[in-house]
Amino acid sequence: GALRTDAHALAVTLSGLRDADPVVRRVSAEILRQLALPATADALRAALDDPDEDVRRSAVKALAGLGQADVLERFANDADPEIRVSVAAARGLDALVAVAADPDPAARRAVADAVAGRAGAAVALVPLLADADPSVRRAAADTLPRTPLPPARLEPLLASDDAFVAGRAFDALAGVGDAAVRARLMSLAQAASRTAAASCERLRRLGAPADAPAQLVVDVLRERARRPALRVVHAALALAGRGDADLVLESLESADRGRRANAVELVEAVGGDLVRPLLPLWEDDASATDARRDLADLASADPDPLMRDAARRAIEGGKAMNVETLPTISLVERVLFLRKVSLFADLAPSDLKQLAGLAREAQHVDGAVLGREGSVGDQLFIVVSGTVRVVAGQRVIARRSVGESLGEMSIVLDRPRMASLICEGDVRVLTISRRDFDAILHDRPQVAKGIIRILAARLDEANRAA
Repeated sequence: GALRTDAHALAVTLSGLRDADPVVRRVSAEILRQLALPATADALRAALDDPDEDVRRSAVKALAGLGQADVLERFANDADPEIRVSVAAARGLDALVAVAADPDPAARRAVADAVAGRAGAAVALVPLLADADPSVRRAAADTLPRTPLPPARLEPLLASDDAFVAGRAFDALAGVGDAAVRARLMSLAQAASRTAAASCERLRRLGAPADAPAQLVVDVLRERARRPALRVVHAALALAGRGDADLVLESLESADRGRRANAVELVEAVGGDLVRPLLPLWEDDASATDARRDLADLASADPDPLMRDAARRAIEGGKAMNVETLPTISLVERVLFLRKVSLFADLAPSDLKQLAGLAREAQHVDGAVLGREGSVGDQLFIVVSGTVRVVAGQRVIARRSVGESLGEMSIVLDRPRMASLICEGDVRVLTISRRDFDAILHDRPQVAKGIIRILAARLDEANRAA
């Protein structure tokens, strides 16, 4: 603030734009961008030709903030998405709306920030709140406190598949202060509570699962209840005027039992009867009362075929089937098998179900080559039966057997295979294409955890083999 009225300090900052040291020029340009003084426009225009990219970027942003659209036209198609958006911001809202369709997610995120607080921002912001890229949706949702949208625009966001977007919409609507809007929020929260309560009550009755199929039943129920339950909790906290919903929800999902218990206690105190039926979702003291009756009901009447099959398997005692000898692998067996694969250990049942549908079975004979060293990998393999040799040059560096994956690093790193993959005896695999795996990796960051685990294991393996 003082710099704006200190002529000497401002002169020093302007002279810094001509300093031989690019770091000094960068700092000076950034200070001038934040000051947004019309008197600095001439110096900033000169900085548009600076050899340093960061200086040019700050100069473009500063001039855009001053509305100097005429001198920025040559940057309209710049490779830097932030610069393209800065130029559009100088042109006005219509230009920002056009850039909101930019194929680069970084540009769309920058548009969300640029339209925040502008009159008429909804025309650009609402599509970004439904963007295919989760990072864009989050960036747009983060602007809602700075860009109050009318309730008619916010209410549809409550049904968003993105919990972060729905939560920010709840916060914004709860802050409107209109009694009718708050009553509508409470009605929606009560409906969501009823939706989740049935699954939560089943969880309480089923108790601790005794085998893998029963665990799958429990996890499907948890996933089914989780989304509406979290929204109910968020609504209760927002309507109570609490600003710590994100922290409370994070605590409810924590692996730390003490932290989770404290969050449950807080939520019950704030939400009362609205949230009480949902608490089995986060409590650890569930005890089975009539699990067999619930399993029978799920096996016969649940709309999800995965749930029906898992419940039937649990009723039968959860006896493990040997997928290595099955002529074909059913959906439930694929899901149960994929849950044991390190790469997919953190995925929810619905994601595993989707993955199981994408995977293709393939049989290979002894000596068959799944991938050659130096070739570009376009498939991920998961061994269902048999063994695959990993051969670099003439040396066997590893063997992969049931439940292990191969080829993931070539896909993730987009590099030629570092080794050949050769079947040792008859081998059966599930294959996932590069395209499908890339989509999974993009939409489900949890898979990245599995990649890190495998990468660490591969590096350790390579060090031992060296």
